[in-house]
Order: sequence, then C-alpha cells, then structure tokens
Amino acid sequence: MTAIEQAERCVYITSIDTDDTTALHQRAIPKLCAEIIKCLPKWTKEKCSPKCPVLRWTEYKEAVMEVDPLVEEDFLKASSRYLNQIVEILLVSSTDEPIVVLEPNWLCTDVFGKVMAPENFPIHLRRREGIGIVTKEDIQKVFKDVADVDLLITLLQEFQLCHTFDGQEFIIPGLLTQTMPPEKWQPTADPAKTVYFGKQVQCADTTDMFSSGFFPRVQTRLMRQLKNRPLLWRDGAKCFDCNVESLIKLSPDGRAVNICVRSEQADKPSCRQILQLIENILTNELDECSPGTKTEERVLSARALREHREEVYSYSMDQIDKAKAEHFIVYHDILGFSEDVDDLLYGGRDDEEDEIGAVGNTTKQMIVGGNRNTIINPGEGSVVNVYHGAVGAVGQLQLEDHVSETSSDRLALE
Repeated sequence: MTAIEQAERCVYITSIDTDDTTALHQRAIPKLCAEIIKCLPKWTKEKCSPKCPVLRWTEYKEAVMEVDPLVEEDFLKASSRYLNQIVEILLVSSTDEPIVVLEPNWLCTDVFGKVMAPENFPIHLRRREGIGIVTKEDIQKVFKDVADVDLLITLLQEFQLCHTFDGQEFIIPGLLTQTMPPEKWQPTADPAKTVYFGKQVQCADTTDMFSSGFFPRVQTRLMRQLKNRPLLWRDGAKCFDCNVESLIKLSPDGRAVNICVRSEQADKPSCRQILQLIENILTNELDECSPGTKTEERVLSARALREHREEVYSYSMDQIDKAKAEHFIVYHDILGFSEDVDDLLYGGRDDEEDEIGAVGNTTKQMIVGGNRNTIINPGEGSVVNVYHGAVGAVGQLQLEDHVSETSSDRLALE
C-alpha cells in the first residue's frame, strides 16, 4: 500500500485529554478503525446478543466487509490489534480462531465480576466443597442468558481465570483458599518410622520468574494425572497415592516450588515414584508456560521436614555431588547438623536394599552361565553391564549408581 493510500485510510478524531479536561488534542487513527468504532453498538444488537457481545473472527470479518468490502485480511488484523490497544475491543488471538469482544466493559463487569464474586453476593459461582472447583453446570447456571457457554469458558481460560483438567470441572485460582490450613499437614502417629524427603525447584536468578499461570496449571495437571483428587490451595496442593502423601507448596515470593513426600509405612519406592512424577509435571509446565525461565534443583533437608519446621531448608546439588564423592554426609550451616545423602535423595536404604545393590551401591558379582536361562534382577535403580559374557563363560556384573530411581532392568543370560 502506498503512502497516499495509507493517508486516505486515516482520519483525525478529537478526544479529551484526561489530564486536562479543557484541553483538546487530535490523534490519527486508521479510517477503518473509526468506521468499526461507529458500528460496534449496532453489531452488539444485531450480530450477537447484548448479553454476550462476542464475535468469532469469521463473523467479525463478515461484519467489517459490510463496511469495507475490499478490506484485506492483514490490514483488518492490524486495525483490530490497534483497537485492542486502545481498548475499544478485546482481541483474543491465541485461540484457533480469534475471538473479538465488542464491549470490553461487559467482560470485566458481567463476566469476571460474577466469577470472582464472594459467596455473599446474590450472583456467584457455587464452590464445590469450598475448594474453588466449579463444574460446567455451575457456570451455565450463573450465565444462563449466554447462549454459547463454551465460548465464555474459552475467554476465562485465555485470561487465566480458570483451568480445566477434564472439560467439565474447573479450577478457579482466585476462589481457592489462600494458604493451607495447618491441620492438613501434621506429624504422623509414628514420626520415627515415617520417611520424609523432597526436592525444590527455584528460579536460578533474580531476573527469572514463573508465569502467573504456571502453578494453577501444575494443580490442573495433578488433578488430571493422579487417581486420588488432591486438596488445593492458592499456594499449594496435597496429594494422596497408596502409602504416600505429598505436599507441593509455592514459596511466598512465588519463585520456588517445594515438594515433600512422606510415607508412614516407609514405602520408599512409592515415594520416589510420586516425587519423580511431580518433578516431571513441573518441568513440562515450565517448558509450556514459562519458556526461558531458568531454574535450579535443590534437595530439601529430610530432618527439617520430619521436624515440621516452618522454614524450608535445602542443599544445593553441588553440595550433594561433593558429599557423594566423599563420605555421603552433607552438613547444613544454618541447621547445624549433618545428614546422609541417601536419606535426602531416597529416604535412606534398608539392609535388604544394600544386599541387592540398591541405588547408590557399587558391587561386583561373578555369574557363570549354564544350560538354563539365568535371570538377574538387580536392585531398583541399578544398571547391569555385562563384560565378556557368553554361554558357559564367566560374566562380571557392575551395579552402578547415578541412575533413575524408577528403572528396574533385567538381564537374561542364555
């Protein structure tokens, strides 16, 4: 488009300066934008319902072409982005098909206001079990005058006001209780027998931060992937799985997530599995909604967790690696005591685990092949390397550490 054509598409409109109501100023806007602004009230009545002044991009484009039949797609998108910037419309372009809200004030007042309204308001979303989870049916009851409730839910999700794990139930972070009630995480009946350990994922630098939707998305994925529904708070979640309880908490500054797992039955393998699952969820959500955020992993103090201290204490991976290379003992300067690395990483090892070469052990065994298949089942997390192994020959097995806790390899010698 030439400069003359661009100039022909622009007009000057007069507006009042908000800083000085007596002073007037002019601003140039695309001519098409001025025409769209004039048509917005009419489109709200004729193209959609005033109770839901929203158009999908196809409908919006058809309406604009009635004003300018020769409008090009790219120019319309650029004009619409400009109208979005001056808040004449709201353009949601991150969906498969862009959505245009013709009255931004309707979305903020009639939608967001009802969603976030407290329970003493005449119109509000009913909280299931008081935990900030609502159903699609609950949303339909509050917005019964809106024909396309799915479109409304899409808008709520795009503005990160709600998150769903099955399309029928929704987590609304703003309705969750702010912090975990103290009675939800108390010492167990037999603290000496209970196994505690955990990890911390924190922002690596002061310039790094989690996105606002990161932790709600973590909670949503927990709801989707765990068999038992977790308890949720705005800054945390408590999960249950077999013999294991896990607590995931966002730090007060929002720059770290602490994961604690425990088992009254000392079920260490299950603790390791649920810890790994939660770590994977955090990693996946960071990649999806906080790309570029650098994080570092730390190991929580198992003794501090067992003692239910209010503050969270942890060790850096450098401290852990150094201890593993020496005597497997790491000292915490603030706490003033030492801990075994195995207790921190795996909840400790039993005598049986020591004998079969569990995680962290290095043992050598001589295996002699025979006529029958011999199955070697190493300890959980071990890797088997066979050197010069053959039928009737002598094989040497090396059980190595630094492997995944959930792996369990079997080797058949024929």
